[in-house]
Amino acid sequence: MNNTIKSIAVCILPALLVLLYTEVTIAQSGDTERGRITGIVVDGSSGQPLIGATVVLTGTTSGVSTNLDGEFILPRLTPGMYSVTISYVSYETLIINEIEVGVNDVVRLDIVLKENGTELSELVISAGRVQNTDASMLRHRQKSIAFADAISAEGISRSGAGDAADAMKKVTGATVIGGKYVYVRGLGDRYTNTQLNGLELPTSNPDKKAFQLDLFPSHLLDNIVTLKTFTPDKPGNFSGGLIDVTTKGIPDRLYVTLSLKNGYNTESSMNSLLLGEKGDLDWFGMENGLRSEPSLLLNRPTNSYPSATQARLNPELASELDSYSLSNSYYTNGRNGRFELLGQFEESEVLNQNIDLSDTRGSQTVDWGLLGSVGLIIGNNNKLNYSYLQTQSGENTGRYLFGFWEQFNSEDIEFRSRVNQFIDRDLATHQLSGSHSFSFLNNAKFEWNTGIQSNGQEQPDFRVIASEARYIRDASGAVADTLLGNPNSQFPRPARLFRDLNETKKTATADITVPISLGNRSLTYKMGALYENTERDFRERRYDYQQGRNFSLNQFKTEAEYLNSLGVLGYDNANRAQIGNYVVSATSDRSSYDASQDIRAAYAMFDVNITRFLNLATGLRYESTELRSTSRDSTLLDTDRFARVSKDDLLPSVNLRMSISDNSSFRASYSRTLARPTFREMSPYVSFDFVGDNLFRGNGTLERTLIRNYDLRWEWYPSSLEMISASVFYKQLDNPIERVLRFDISEKAESIQNVDEGVVFGAEFEIRKNLGFVFEALKNVEIIANYAWIQSEVTIPEAELVLMRQTQVNPPEKRPLTGQSPYVVNLDLAWYNPRHAFSTNISFNRFGDRLSRVAQGSTPNVYERAYNTLNANVSKSFGRNISVSLSASNILNPKVTYSQRFKGNEYLYQQYKTGTTFSFGVKYSL
Repeated sequence: MNNTIKSIAVCILPALLVLLYTEVTIAQSGDTERGRITGIVVDGSSGQPLIGATVVLTGTTSGVSTNLDGEFILPRLTPGMYSVTISYVSYETLIINEIEVGVNDVVRLDIVLKENGTELSELVISAGRVQNTDASMLRHRQKSIAFADAISAEGISRSGAGDAADAMKKVTGATVIGGKYVYVRGLGDRYTNTQLNGLELPTSNPDKKAFQLDLFPSHLLDNIVTLKTFTPDKPGNFSGGLIDVTTKGIPDRLYVTLSLKNGYNTESSMNSLLLGEKGDLDWFGMENGLRSEPSLLLNRPTNSYPSATQARLNPELASELDSYSLSNSYYTNGRNGRFELLGQFEESEVLNQNIDLSDTRGSQTVDWGLLGSVGLIIGNNNKLNYSYLQTQSGENTGRYLFGFWEQFNSEDIEFRSRVNQFIDRDLATHQLSGSHSFSFLNNAKFEWNTGIQSNGQEQPDFRVIASEARYIRDASGAVADTLLGNPNSQFPRPARLFRDLNETKKTATADITVPISLGNRSLTYKMGALYENTERDFRERRYDYQQGRNFSLNQFKTEAEYLNSLGVLGYDNANRAQIGNYVVSATSDRSSYDASQDIRAAYAMFDVNITRFLNLATGLRYESTELRSTSRDSTLLDTDRFARVSKDDLLPSVNLRMSISDNSSFRASYSRTLARPTFREMSPYVSFDFVGDNLFRGNGTLERTLIRNYDLRWEWYPSSLEMISASVFYKQLDNPIERVLRFDISEKAESIQNVDEGVVFGAEFEIRKNLGFVFEALKNVEIIANYAWIQSEVTIPEAELVLMRQTQVNPPEKRPLTGQSPYVVNLDLAWYNPRHAFSTNISFNRFGDRLSRVAQGSTPNVYERAYNTLNANVSKSFGRNISVSLSASNILNPKVTYSQRFKGNEYLYQQYKTGTTFSFGVKYSL
């Protein structure tokens, strides 16, 4: 974020402080004290909106016609009871009675019309006040061409989810890694596509493709739809799932909602968070320049140092006590271990321990979002919409590890490592879209969507210091003193890194939909095109502390003293300057790169009712990929400096839906999709994130992956709020992209490469059922449960197999995909008492052991072990204006464990607890 933007932010963000827990939405309304009836009219068979349907107040001439989206508004209604008549040529007329409209009230009707058989008829029903977004999401799922799962704003609110990533935990077969990244059906981030209102989002993480969904606060969301099968009108770069996040649209009336929420975490509240010095804008999740590089260090040649006697870097390192609790996390009971196999697999009984460290970590996160939208409707056939979304996230993290490291081989030497970092992430999106209907072309529709999305991640001062503490003992054996030294690690000297990533994505889409009448059959033809351009620049700068003459780390008792000892520290008896530390640039141009990607696509598809019971949707999508990555290091050979992927692909799709009854159907789908390498994976520089972690080097020869997808699903909708479904799927991956070990780079180094093949297969089961069928007293109790069973395997590269065969006879040639859980369970129990406006929700989640890190040779791989998560949320409304809520998250507070297992023994890789969070909220609505 540049200085101009920051200056503006400093001026306007104080006014937005309230918005950290405030949502303010304003729209035009009718006369004061009057209400309105709004809604949508759709076709009962296809779920498509009906354009030009007539909606009138029964017994009057007061009415309107639906627009091109099938929507209508009956405005300026005096409070009272109403009846509405809905009609459309060749459809059954529907009359809805007993609609109560209150003062400044908005009543929403979701109306489904059925086609007439042989003669006109009239259907009269009674309906009270209707506004049920869960029902609309189930209807969307039922009528969708693709296999779809959806969660509405109502469901998100009921679960107590704070952001979109939390909400995705409720989707069948979805797991959330690190609180940000979503894996669908066992497939990692490269196989997941994230969209905002129909346009793909860029990523602010330099190492991953997936968008960080925790950037979306839940109160800005209308719904999240996850497509699990491909149709030609969607991007082809997904296989696990396409996640489309829809933000709130233009409201039906003027309303203002203020909400305040505060919480307590059993691990973090009132604890030191190891965060170091904080800037004035940390409260807003933004960097204010405190951690910026000093001007004396900028633009210095590599391996040079400033001419001034002292150039200070921010010396704060995990030293400040912070009791402020705003999305804090903290643990002091963490453990870290490293184990490896020495000798032959068959003959060895235990693993050799390299590292055993105690782990303390604290972090503080601030998130806020701002959403604005404006629309223009011209007649019934033209609609324009502009929306702007700004999200900001700042995470301040400190970590301290200490304990045994094998290379010291002495109980009097302790390894210590301290890390501090602040990550500033921001997203700004501008979207302009339009929809136009042409009645003279059988209500053909032309839709277009354009967007510019900017995503950035600034890591202004990533501080790492590794040291060895030598204990000096007295005659009794007690520790009398401690001396510090530099260990032989990846950070032999204290280091400071500065990283900046900026990515901009420009997208334009155009779609034409033409309904065609074929006698008793209906056919919809659709075609369109897409152009997408993504530009990224990534910069990394590193500075090391060098020691002056007659000066060393072991003169100091703490790391902080060492970092403060810069420049001239004093003079000796001969009046010669005693030089302390000085700062040297260790920046490598190889660690910075520029990258771009151009996607051009066109498609054609049709959706036809072959018979009354059988529907076919099929088509073909063409996608052209041009992906380039260029290292900033001009000394590299062209083969190492420039990386490129250039491919043209044809992606077919066939979707069949057979209606067993009006509320039950059987689906089958086949499609071919693809997965592309990320910019970072194609950039051939070596990076690291933490002492003891593996190095990582990109690979400029990567190719895209092709996936063949096969899916079957049965689903039944007993009512508008109930659903039961079962699915099976099989995916065959050609040239999947997997992390591999690279011993030619370092003993502990990873890279990325295409392997021969991989498969993913599994089954999913889901139920959403009201329990009133058991006892009448349970009519307001609902159970929502889903279970996914997933298996995967991918070919182990030959280079790794060669090493494994040195220590193991007939080693396995396959392993699971990284991050794939063999099972995922979600269970929600919800109860609502309409008489007392009281509701409660209890949710449970569990996933199976999943591969986290591939180990060297025949050393067992590291797995994240299964654990249970239990959350509860209770809310109570007082009248129409006030509601309160109480929630508890991670009630069980399980240990998060990463470990290796070998011949009946378990070896700890990492373990910690995150604590239980209790929150209380108050909401006031006008």
